[in-house]
Amino acid sequence: MILLSVANDSPKITDWITAGAAAIGIPFSLWAFIKLIIRDKARETQISSLTSISKQLFEQVKHLAAQTAEFQYQSNLMLDHNKLLEKQIELQADSFLNANALEEKKIAMNSQKRLIEIKPHFIYCRDGKNGYIFEIELRNKGFQAQNITVTLAESDNFYNATINKSNVDHDGLLTIYIEMKVIQFDKQLHFKIILNYEDVDNNRYRQFYELKNSGNNVSSPELIK
Repeated sequence: MILLSVANDSPKITDWITAGAAAIGIPFSLWAFIKLIIRDKARETQISSLTSISKQLFEQVKHLAAQTAEFQYQSNLMLDHNKLLEKQIELQADSFLNANALEEKKIAMNSQKRLIEIKPHFIYCRDGKNGYIFEIELRNKGFQAQNITVTLAESDNFYNATINKSNVDHDGLLTIYIEMKVIQFDKQLHFKIILNYEDVDNNRYRQFYELKNSGNNVSSPELIK
C-alpha cells in the first residue's frame, strides 16, 4: 500500500511534457517582448524624424515667401519703368504738337519719374509669435518712407497694432506688433492691417498686409490722391 501511494504521488509523463512546453515557450515570450520594445523605439525615431522634417519644411515655406515678395517688388518696379517708357514714346510722337501741350506732357512725365524715384515700397521679410504678441517684419525696397502709421482693418482676436519707428530708409526694416487676445495656433491666425505713409515729397501711400491660414500677402503701394 505504501509503494502504491508513492507511485501515485510521482510526476506523470504528461506533467513533464507540460512543464517542458512551458519552459520552451519562455524564450519565445521574452523575444516577443523585446521585439515590441525595439518596435516602439523605431516609432519614436520615426516621429522625431518627421517632426524635424516638418520644422525644416516650415522654415523653407517662410524663406520662399520672402523670395516671392522680392520677385513681386521687382515685377512692380519693371511695370513702373514700362509706364515711364510709354510716356517717353508718347512725348516723342507728340513732338509736333504746340508748345503748351508739349510742356504739359513734359511736366507730367517728370512728375511720374519723380514719383518712381522716391516711392517707398514695403515687402514681406518675416513674422513670428512672441507670447501674446505677433511680430511682422517688412523691408522698404523703395525710397524713404516717413510718418508711418498702421491700423487693424480686419482681425479675429487681435487688437492694438503698433510699430517700432515712424520713418524707414531704403532697405530698412519696419517691425509691426499685433497684440492677441488669446494665444492661437498658426493656422487660426487671421488679420488684415493697413500701412499708411508718405514719401519725401509728402505724397501719401497705403499698403495692405493680410495673414490668413498661415499665408501672408503684402499689396503693392497705392498712391492716395
